[in-house]
Amino acid sequence: NWLVTRGEDDTEPGSLRYVLNRIEDNREANAVITFALPSYPALIRLTNTLVLNRNVILKGPGADLLSLSGDEDDNGKPDHQILRVLAAVTLEGLTLTRGLGGQADDGASSGGAVYVGATGKLLIRYCTLSDCQAAQWGGAVDVNLGSLRIENSLLRGNTTAAVGGLGGGAVSLYTDQTCEFVNTTFSANLQRSAAGFGGGALYAENSDPIAMLPVTVEHCTFAENQDAAGGGSSIHANVFGTLVATRNSIFADQRGKNLEVSGAGEIVSDGGNISDDATRTILTQGGQPKD
Repeated sequence: NWLVTRGEDDTEPGSLRYVLNRIEDNREANAVITFALPSYPALIRLTNTLVLNRNVILKGPGADLLSLSGDEDDNGKPDHQILRVLAAVTLEGLTLTRGLGGQADDGASSGGAVYVGATGKLLIRYCTLSDCQAAQWGGAVDVNLGSLRIENSLLRGNTTAAVGGLGGGAVSLYTDQTCEFVNTTFSANLQRSAAGFGGGALYAENSDPIAMLPVTVEHCTFAENQDAAGGGSSIHANVFGTLVATRNSIFADQRGKNLEVSGAGEIVSDGGNISDDATRTILTQGGQPKD
């Protein structure tokens, strides 16, 4: 196990970057990083993106006690992407804030807080991801061929750009790996481009036409999210094989169209959902549609 004792982002012993560098140098797998900083609440301002190539668990003291910020110069504007995940990574008890999307493997600008690449498998729990920006995909998190599970967390105030934004004010998925969202709140996230695909909070697109992208949304709340393209303020499911299953969730963006599908994507209710717009389910009985 490794202990972070300093809040400065440098390569000196005790810093988070120093610890991650040693884990990489040692080729250590499944390391656990904890924090014992001089005082809390604490803020670590990053001078550059932290690249996670090794399986690692980052266990923070609580999202209200420790933040990793991409705002290097403290001017209220994001400067750097916070994390680039290329291995099996768990984040727990942290806030990721004011991250700025970086370049994805396919050249897109994505993932304000976190980019998850093809070899990445990210679990986020008891975290807050707030006030992050990406030019095109995933204001907070972009998954490009990897997998993602978020539980017991808050994603708030994340955005894509007004010019060039494509999908997922909070989260964008382009993968065929299972992705899950449980007991999580999406609040005031914004897909800002009128020419985008949609998904004020969540955009999902299957990457492989011969496979399926299964996405689970369970016990989640969507509130005050917006999509300037009118393609679903809460969720947009795009492309054949994309299947978003919702259960016991609340969709309350108050924008008139919480959910949207295109390109043969599907959003399926597994029951217990509430939506404040005109979203409804068409049942079939004897092969005939019934409202």
